[in-house]
Amino acid sequence: MCQFYTRMNKIPLLIGLLLLSLSVYGRDETQKINVGNEVREYIVHVPAQKKREKLPVVFLFHGGGGTARHTISFLGMNAVADTAGFLVVYPNGLQKGWNDGREVKKHTHDDIGFIAALIEKIKRDFPVDDQRIFATGISNGGFFSFALALHLSEKFRAIAPVCASIPSVLMNHYTPKNPVPLLLINGTKDPLVPYSGGEVGGKWFKNRGQCTSTDDTIAKFLTLNHCIATATTSALPDRDPHDGCTATRLVYSCKKNQEVQLIKVEGGGHTWPGGKQYLGKRLVGTVCRDFSANAEVWNFFRTF
Repeated sequence: MCQFYTRMNKIPLLIGLLLLSLSVYGRDETQKINVGNEVREYIVHVPAQKKREKLPVVFLFHGGGGTARHTISFLGMNAVADTAGFLVVYPNGLQKGWNDGREVKKHTHDDIGFIAALIEKIKRDFPVDDQRIFATGISNGGFFSFALALHLSEKFRAIAPVCASIPSVLMNHYTPKNPVPLLLINGTKDPLVPYSGGEVGGKWFKNRGQCTSTDDTIAKFLTLNHCIATATTSALPDRDPHDGCTATRLVYSCKKNQEVQLIKVEGGGHTWPGGKQYLGKRLVGTVCRDFSANAEVWNFFRTF
């Protein structure tokens, strides 16, 4: 009988611990939406800390060959969302990729239409601040962020691509209806998306299209956002002297609320700074450990 009461007394404690864990960590909801007679999937991370009545939304797009679930585990944005109080939406691309304008044959779906419809559904399902909707992503997801700024500039307040630039095929007519602030994080030793522009995929992956250089992409946004061409430059602390990289922040003064920033990762690879080494260094290069891309992306978005 005493053993029974001991067990019974533990139940409120277990319930309390469960409630405490729920208050510290948010929850992931896997959902579906039908767009153009196609069932599209996505995951929404609802933050534990809801610090405002209407929540900002960060769309985070996986790279080519990735998935929403993979992106959650490998990049770690949910921890930032739980602390700061914003929704994170992780859409799944069909055939594990996005139609980002590079004319890759297997990605021909209307992904712009998908995201436009998904924004409206998220606004119906959650208390969303529709003036604070943002896009970020790595590689194919970064290229797609540029496509969203081009085609849905009225919906996205700012973008923060990582390991990406404007596809060459879009460069001449890259004229968003509205200026979109930009934070770009690129590594100078990215073997798949060359910092100086050229063929995407390097020697490992063929037929991935062409990209413009990081410098040309920044120059395009300086023109679009009415910025001064000279940047204020500052070195980020070299917190890990053994990671083979250093990082420099370039901030351009632009028309009000149209800021352009570049974090140039000297020695950085095709990776998410502060994230996991998801593939071998020979294939994707090194992960920079001097800063967290998650923190930098959110710090940029939160200024708007």
